[in-house]
Amino acid sequence: MEKQQLIKEGKLKKSTLTDSVIFRGDDNKYFEKNGNTEMNITDEIPFEIPDSWSWVRLNDICSYIQRGKSPKYSLIKKYPVVAQKCNQWSGFSIDKAQFIDPDTLSSYGEERILQDGDLMWNSTGLGTLGRMAIYCSTLNPYELAVTDSHVTVIRAMKKFVLPQYLYYYFTSNTVQSVIEDKSDGSTKQKELATATVKTYLVPIPPLMEQSRIISKIEQLASIMSR
Repeated sequence: MEKQQLIKEGKLKKSTLTDSVIFRGDDNKYFEKNGNTEMNITDEIPFEIPDSWSWVRLNDICSYIQRGKSPKYSLIKKYPVVAQKCNQWSGFSIDKAQFIDPDTLSSYGEERILQDGDLMWNSTGLGTLGRMAIYCSTLNPYELAVTDSHVTVIRAMKKFVLPQYLYYYFTSNTVQSVIEDKSDGSTKQKELATATVKTYLVPIPPLMEQSRIISKIEQLASIMSR
């Protein structure tokens, strides 16, 4: 399994191996099995899905989910740090990024360097909370990029789920309409905890169906933009 290999290479902690199994019982109720523990999670299921789909916790289909770290900024334009303002509904823009002190790059683990397909989820503040973009290295003219502590990086295991599918699910009204309810803190200091992101329920269709869904959404979006 991909996670086990990453743990062996020292890129992930062993505590990430907490995969759960979600299934539907004979009574049509949903249960989640974690080790020897089994819980009824029917109340958490937001809608019904086809038999060929599965409900999973986001952490179980990702190799990495973590907030960025607070940077030491620099005027040297070498290593950009993605902040919430870089992630707009119109897409990802490196133009709004500031830069880290080049001497601090060594304090960033390899896993913190953004990779193509990484989802960057704004995780703090009213008005910015929940906004998401997909990292694309072709939009970054610099050598690499990292994120600050207000952005959660979600790195999907692509043999299970396509990043674009996750993007369309998390930016849909199904998620966005309840994201503030799932966050912690006061009205002006809302924060989406990493634990909440990791345990978020996601409906996963087979990979080919994910591709069809992505293509259909992009087709409809193209028609609507005319």
